[in-house]
Amino acid sequence: MFDNGSSPAVEPLSRALVLNLDETRLRVTLRHSYTHAGLLAASQGSVQTLPNGNLFVGWGAEVDRGRLLAGAPGEPMAAVSTAARSGFETTVATRIVATRFAVTALDAAGNTLGQSPQIAVSSA
Repeated sequence: MFDNGSSPAVEPLSRALVLNLDETRLRVTLRHSYTHAGLLAASQGSVQTLPNGNLFVGWGAEVDRGRLLAGAPGEPMAAVSTAARSGFETTVATRIVATRFAVTALDAAGNTLGQSPQIAVSSA
């Protein structure tokens, strides 16, 4: 179970919880708690048990801005524009002419949170 502990903040850190369920006695006990130093996620956290029994934790870090990448097939993508997050759908504009684009989500410290697949475009 993922406990973001925030919105409003009621915990010092977000945490992934592994719980013991006793359905006979209707009790739940904490088996283990995992935290990430300094992280209190506003939302979007998740926990998944992997086939080998390990856990994959998505900490739900907040997107601060988007970085637009552009390039040509077979070449490295380069950052061409950045825009502050302005809601669920943020526009990142550019005048760059390219055949492939992608967007990288960045947190407030500039760390990459994720990147979209490259999208091929053609000029009309």
